[in-house]
Amino acid sequence: MARSTIRSFWLILAAVIALAGGYGVWWLKAADQARDTLLAWIEARRAQGWTIEHGAITASGFPGTLRLAVETPALARPSETRPWSWRGPERIWVEIRPLMPNHMKAMFPGRHRLDLGPKAALDLALQSGQIEVAMADERLESGHLTLEGVELAGLPGASGKLGLGRLDLDLQDRRPARPEELKQPSWTAALELDALQLPPGITPPLGPRVERARLRLALYGVPPANSGREALRAWSEAGGTLEAERLELKWDPLDLEGDGTLALDRDLAPMGSFFVTVKGAFDTVDALVKRGLVKPADSLVVKLALAVLAKNPPEGESGSLRLPISVQNHQLLVGPARLLRLPNWTE
Repeated sequence: MARSTIRSFWLILAAVIALAGGYGVWWLKAADQARDTLLAWIEARRAQGWTIEHGAITASGFPGTLRLAVETPALARPSETRPWSWRGPERIWVEIRPLMPNHMKAMFPGRHRLDLGPKAALDLALQSGQIEVAMADERLESGHLTLEGVELAGLPGASGKLGLGRLDLDLQDRRPARPEELKQPSWTAALELDALQLPPGITPPLGPRVERARLRLALYGVPPANSGREALRAWSEAGGTLEAERLELKWDPLDLEGDGTLALDRDLAPMGSFFVTVKGAFDTVDALVKRGLVKPADSLVVKLALAVLAKNPPEGESGSLRLPISVQNHQLLVGPARLLRLPNWTE
């Protein structure tokens, strides 16, 4: 009995060692394959005219997540009209799970420089930056971008740096295999901003600091193939809409929450309606008048509309109002009263 137990132990141990050794060989092969795939992608871009530079590419992370470190990356995109180049920090990392090769994560904290032309350059500093993507059949299935501790210098007209506490952007492709089965949103997106500090030299419509912004969108209909007029018209005529499932903005003196729907009119201009709960509505109108964005005469009409059209009376000392907001004919309306004339994005 004892000999049988000992023999079983050694057999199990041998099997574990064999499996561990096999996994180690497989992991190293996966690391080599990941590195070769990255180098092949670089060479393919170079063949298209891109300029790509980098230092050493090394692999680490055994026995878990595979991590590729790329030293001093830089690239430039060829273009006769809009050339640009990017130079990254000393090192960026790309993580791949060997058992989930279609899921990747890249981390890129540090200093970045983006040159957009002879007189346009942006310097970006990140305490933390990462993006996670999941691919399915060579298309993006989902993506999540997170930035923390952001400083951006070089914005046109600015005499200082833009600051941002945190940014989260999430994208989800929810299209089924067959377009005729599309009954839910084809794409969803969620954006969250915290502590956005605008730089001196830029005159915002309200104060220089946005404490919080939240936006959750759902795109209905087969997504347009591109942003061209014909593609947008086809999407719109097929009933395509954009649902704002969540809209939240804390930008003193404005504090707003709501939801609504956007579509395109015959001229491909945005149109839609929202219901929002607003605090600081009257102070916001005064601030827009002060910035020259709302005419004083219009502000009186808007304030009257705020008082008359509020779906609920002010809630105690908070003064929150439930208001209908609409976009039509290049105008932003509070009820029937025009608040702002919007740019003509179709020109």
